[in-house]
Amino acid sequence: EPLSSVMSCETDLAKRLTWMSKFGAVLRYIHNTPAPQTLHHHVSWLDECLTTAATYIEAGFELDADDPPRLLEQLRATRPAPIPQTLIHGDFMWDNVLVQDDEITGIVDWGGGVYGDPRYDLALAILPHEDGELSDTEVAAFYAAYGCQPLTDAEYRYFVNLYEFF
Repeated sequence: EPLSSVMSCETDLAKRLTWMSKFGAVLRYIHNTPAPQTLHHHVSWLDECLTTAATYIEAGFELDADDPPRLLEQLRATRPAPIPQTLIHGDFMWDNVLVQDDEITGIVDWGGGVYGDPRYDLALAILPHEDGELSDTEVAAFYAAYGCQPLTDAEYRYFVNLYEFF
């Protein structure tokens, strides 16, 4: 079943923290997996995303953002400093993580899997869910298992705003 189903019913904080640790560890594994050469491009992933977002606006696609042209300009103006790209899932959320018997057994919906900025997956992983926001303790357990410092508020907002186009 999806991790979202488990987390929506789980009230025991210790078990929630264990799941968040497993969630962070599996994302670390994904990001540490060498990306196939066919996913490497001469243009950065973020440049491709911003170009695609502009194409969506020009084509008149219905987007989740309130003011897509303004948001795109904001994203272009506030780009975070580049970091090394890795294999990313591109939609790393609880719904796409399958679990059984207290273990993560699979990751589905790889349609957005690319060689890209790992901060995108990190931001999506800690987005508020239909059951509410994660506690600071849950987010800390996720990052501890992933093995990095938490995203800055600016990085988090940037990649969540970018997600509005996808």
